[in-house]
Amino acid sequence: MNNYRKTAVSILLCSSLLTGCTQESDITGSSTDTGPTTIATEETTSEEATTSTLLSDDIEMQLQIIYDNYDTWKLQTVDDSYFSEENELNGASFAVTDLDNDRMLEIIKSGWAGTSHNTFNAIYEVSEEGGLVLITEEWESPDLWNMDTVRYYTDDAGCRWNLVTNMTTENSVGIPRYVAYLRLSIDNGFVTEPCCAEYYDLEVNEETGENGSVCRYYDADDNELTQEEFEQLNSEYDALVEGESEFDWIPAIDEQPSLEQLEASYQTFIGS
Repeated sequence: MNNYRKTAVSILLCSSLLTGCTQESDITGSSTDTGPTTIATEETTSEEATTSTLLSDDIEMQLQIIYDNYDTWKLQTVDDSYFSEENELNGASFAVTDLDNDRMLEIIKSGWAGTSHNTFNAIYEVSEEGGLVLITEEWESPDLWNMDTVRYYTDDAGCRWNLVTNMTTENSVGIPRYVAYLRLSIDNGFVTEPCCAEYYDLEVNEETGENGSVCRYYDADDNELTQEEFEQLNSEYDALVEGESEFDWIPAIDEQPSLEQLEASYQTFIGS
């Protein structure tokens, strides 16, 4: 299947999306909650990195910290591992972001592998101590690598939610089989929660022999919806969205991305 960028599809959000980050979600179904992990990184030489307040006001310093710790977030090759990011991660790219809108920057590593396009994401955030903290490193997470933009809203508790997708494909015909629409937050660790999903039943036209599909819609609780119900709930979602951020993906190649590339990726994300 070609490496492509998906066109944004209407996303269903119910009133329960107003739930705060620190509260238990009203949405049922699977969710992921991964807390941050401190990792060894290069130390910064500036005294300004001793407090998050100073760091958050110094974007250039944070970009330098990300740059200096390239060995932490670059594609990894582990001899005793069944999987090598460097050799097997397709479409691997990096982007500088601020997903939680706290002015502490993140560097995202994202790509896919396998016939179902299983996504791998690793997110590192600049820490108060002037290093990097691992927010998440996991498979079968949102297809960040395949997103040009991300829409977001802030709930009543001040938590920033980013609206993302996770898709699996049917390799033989190259069309989606399942598209999950999720909300993602890193305000308190890495959290993803379901919003809704589309399932595609593959069908073959007996007269022409061509492959086709029939779409079925579901809410966060796996209750089947009609297309009209799906679209109605989408309109409720539209009222929640505050804005949109754009990813500027840097292809993962042999050379380390330059400081200029990292800065351009961040400036694109914040809309400058």
